[in-house]
Amino acid sequence: FTQNVASLGGASGGAISNSGSAVIENSLLIANNASSGGAISSNAAAGASLSLLHVTITGNTARSIGAALFDDFSGQPMATLENTILSGNTAANPGGGGCLNQLVSAGGNVINDDREGCPFTPEAGDLVDIDPRLEPAVVLDNGRIVLEPRADSPAVDALTAPCIATDLRNLDRPQGGSACDIGAFERGIAAAATVSPSVIDFGPVMPGQVSAPQLLTISSTGNLPLNVLSIEQPDAPFM
Repeated sequence: FTQNVASLGGASGGAISNSGSAVIENSLLIANNASSGGAISSNAAAGASLSLLHVTITGNTARSIGAALFDDFSGQPMATLENTILSGNTAANPGGGGCLNQLVSAGGNVINDDREGCPFTPEAGDLVDIDPRLEPAVVLDNGRIVLEPRADSPAVDALTAPCIATDLRNLDRPQGGSACDIGAFERGIAAAATVSPSVIDFGPVMPGQVSAPQLLTISSTGNLPLNVLSIEQPDAPFM
């Protein structure tokens, strides 16, 4: 969910306005905007419930209150967070309407946002008022956004409990260890490539002649995007 704007009616919930029972898993909410609740609004007073599992919510803005989340003035807990990153969201008037984003923790979260006057009770594995240290967002060729934690992020290998089997881009969890990462994305191990065949035999080529075409296959074998910009010609004599 990205670059959505709520501008009509109450203009709450930039990406999602929930009035039912919602479970959001393995999702990224980034760069959304609303008057209140830059990313999500959920009306608990009307019976709405919201659970967030392995979600990354960052870079959302509210023109008034509720930087990322807004409870539609219900005065009740509006969301349960588990293995979720909530950081880097801003409101023009944080806390201006009282506690409007009361959160319940199921553990394993990184929460670095201003809670705008709301109390919060951390559970096992919660990291509060700690920067999740995320990589810059990468837009893939298919338009999808990847926002991994950095190598030194407290979100990396932070979960000891069972987690969702894959991340948002269908990368297996965990990667490079026995524990999963907090948020929508596992940190990938590396970009890597294999070249096949490893040796190409062009046969004898006389001066002024051109060899027969040969097939060279480059495969991306890592789990991060790979860009091949050039293949350098080896120095003579060729072997």
